[in-house]
Amino acid sequence: MVVSLLASPTHYPPGAEGKQRLCALTHQIIEDTIVFTIELTHAPDNRLVPELLGAYSTALDDAERIWRADVDEELEGGPGKGQAALITIGLRDKDRFFSNGLDLDRVMTTEGFFTDHYYPIVKRILTFPMPTIAALNGHTFAGGLLIAMCHDYRVAKNLEGKGRIMLAMNEVDFGAPIPQGMITTLRAKMTPNTFRDVCVLGTRFFAPDALRAGLVDHLAESADDCYRKSVELATRMGVKSAKSAVGMIKVGMYHHVLADIAADPGNNDLGPGGDIAPAWERLGEVPKWQEQKAKL
Repeated sequence: MVVSLLASPTHYPPGAEGKQRLCALTHQIIEDTIVFTIELTHAPDNRLVPELLGAYSTALDDAERIWRADVDEELEGGPGKGQAALITIGLRDKDRFFSNGLDLDRVMTTEGFFTDHYYPIVKRILTFPMPTIAALNGHTFAGGLLIAMCHDYRVAKNLEGKGRIMLAMNEVDFGAPIPQGMITTLRAKMTPNTFRDVCVLGTRFFAPDALRAGLVDHLAESADDCYRKSVELATRMGVKSAKSAVGMIKVGMYHHVLADIAADPGNNDLGPGGDIAPAWERLGEVPKWQEQKAKL
């Protein structure tokens, strides 16, 4: 079956206009490599709501479909080499956010948020069948940082002052646990000491600190340079997807992560202090606020 290249850009969800557009897929062919870019465009800060995750998933499907057709030499207008790589980048109009993480209200009110919406994207990017790069052109927090860490490589914008970006898993600061599937993914992507500080302290990393900690692989002098360096990496690494082994290798690399994600029930109760009542019960006492509540 012959497949055609999509219009560049292609917006998602299909048919959406204006603010309803949640992400966009573009492509460019450089030295026989198809460089795909997915820009997350859910203003103002790319909160990972189900609609954005669904649009992102569809864009990933389209990129993979085009690449597989090129591998089979059935891509109309394609280079026919099977060489490809994928970049994900945040909103480029202001270059302020890669992603500000999950929307906790939506998490707690969406049945099966983790199992049906968030974890499928985590698994998809972890095992995507071509090299992947997260171009961190803005702040990258919590669930957004996890998505960035699922990519094979990360390039971070490094500016001072107003354009300075931070990376953090800041759940500890707003009183939410980190679900087991997310914990396992982070552990697989970080050194033990960095993993500890990221989770227990919610350490905020500026770009140079993130480079030293191994959270990112390259720094860029500006938002434009962040994308340019990501394209250079993608062009150089895309040749590795030609034999269709990259995805299978990643499945082996992250088999324990995938197993833990599959076993995570996806408890949506991320409210603060969820362990308080069980702790008092274990300690054999009832806090005064619970006694007062029982009398009401």
